[in-house]
Amino acid sequence: MSLLFGGLAALGWGVADYLASIASREGGTLRANIIAQVSGLAVLTLVVVASGDLAAALSKGTAVVWALGLLGAGLVTFATQAFYTALQLGKTAIVSPISSSYGAVTTLLCWLGGAAIGGRALLGLLLAVVGVAAIAARGGPDTPHRAAPRARLPPGVSWALMSAVAYGLTFHVFGTLVAPVLGPMVPIWLARLVAPIVLVAAGRLRPAPAPGPWRWWIASITGVLATAAGVACGFGLVYGDIAVVTVLGSLSTAVTVVLALILRGERFSRGQAVGVALTLLGIVLLNL
Repeated sequence: MSLLFGGLAALGWGVADYLASIASREGGTLRANIIAQVSGLAVLTLVVVASGDLAAALSKGTAVVWALGLLGAGLVTFATQAFYTALQLGKTAIVSPISSSYGAVTTLLCWLGGAAIGGRALLGLLLAVVGVAAIAARGGPDTPHRAAPRARLPPGVSWALMSAVAYGLTFHVFGTLVAPVLGPMVPIWLARLVAPIVLVAAGRLRPAPAPGPWRWWIASITGVLATAAGVACGFGLVYGDIAVVTVLGSLSTAVTVVLALILRGERFSRGQAVGVALTLLGIVLLNL
């Protein structure tokens, strides 16, 4: 069961991130994100209502916990929008591992909060930081021979870094303050509920041309796959081995990278390839 749920989570998240890159480039980041969030909300609402998780959360959650949940929902909305923007501007095989290194941020926050960090987690943190630095280094196959007057990050990397920090903050808030009271699914459901409202308001401030039907379909599948992956991971954590499920789930970034390399023909420098490998290894170690 652990291998099944963990594998489904990795496959779902990995394919969803790759499809998100298509939807963001073709239909715009705001609309792609809104459609993905709404489709995911529809699936997750069925899950939390049918399982009784929402009713239990409403009875146990205090005003303070729900307020913290709203804070986390706002953070993850920004994180997802930053990630979609990174996918639109940069190479999927580069920005996806950077965004997925948010575990390093969460681990660092836990350490700052007084939690002890084991040697394996510390090694994972260091590998993730070094890997991200190598990925962000200028000098890939698409880089001009003439050096720029100022060092600049590759396209999309700054947004990927912001999404990693925001995701790390989100999971720290959810994991330590919200999920212990509301359960693992309801905070994600709350985030899915808040995100479309915030994104629609943002869209009114920055109108964009409507995407075609194919782009709507891609974005919808993205939301459903990402939500299904989260549900599979949740079931795996309950009915399977936590270590196996979390490690397999963390390999979703590898799925996204492979899809980008094969289907899109993306390339990067040797240094960036080493950085991707180090980041993926660091992510796995952080989830052990």
